[in-house]
Amino acid sequence: MRHHRILLISIALIATIVLIFASALAPRWWPAGPEATAVIAPSPSLNVSPSPAPSPKPRSSALPSGAGASHHPSPAPSPSPSPRFPSAVPTRVTITSLGIDLPIIAAAPAETFPFCNVAEYIPSWGLPGGKGITYLYAHARAGMFGPLLVSVLDNGPASLIGLSVLVYTANKTQYRYKIDAVFPHVLNWDHADAAPAGDIILQTSETPNSSGTKLMVRAAPVGTSANQAAATALAPHPLACN
Repeated sequence: MRHHRILLISIALIATIVLIFASALAPRWWPAGPEATAVIAPSPSLNVSPSPAPSPKPRSSALPSGAGASHHPSPAPSPSPSPRFPSAVPTRVTITSLGIDLPIIAAAPAETFPFCNVAEYIPSWGLPGGKGITYLYAHARAGMFGPLLVSVLDNGPASLIGLSVLVYTANKTQYRYKIDAVFPHVLNWDHADAAPAGDIILQTSETPNSSGTKLMVRAAPVGTSANQAAATALAPHPLACN
């Protein structure tokens, strides 16, 4: 009996020792707290500025030095009305109120400098009575397109509005136009590209430099007349000038 009690006491003592060691080795328990949230520093935002719109490439600076003769215009934004007369090569331009009366010749593709005593037209733009526009240019000199520039400098662009422009063609037809827009300080083809079909553009220089700004005048068609043989017979005598 005594041995039995000693055995029980020994077992109890061993159990107590085991519990003490187990408690010392077990991890400590903490009360549950709020769930931790991962915070990630965002990458710096990329402030990408939009690329600036490209400046219009100066193309009319080549006029009247000749390079403009190779320009192929965009399609005219307005539909061309059915011409009363077939299109034909322009041969003469007059603006009586300004004393302008010039024979017209075609601009050569490789022209380096326009001729004097004539106006020149760019075939790729079109012909009077056709689907495109008629593009004429001449030097800003007396007896050529100089009066256009003088009028704008002296009296402002509005001084040209409403003036009558007559263009004669090789098929003995007279085309009548009225100036409805004047664009000083031009450095590109935008106004010509936007001109309605059937219009005419008259261009001259504003500076002595071929790369300088241009004066561009637009005129809208108002009528045509046939059998103008006498008026179209103005023989061109182009002169090389510099």
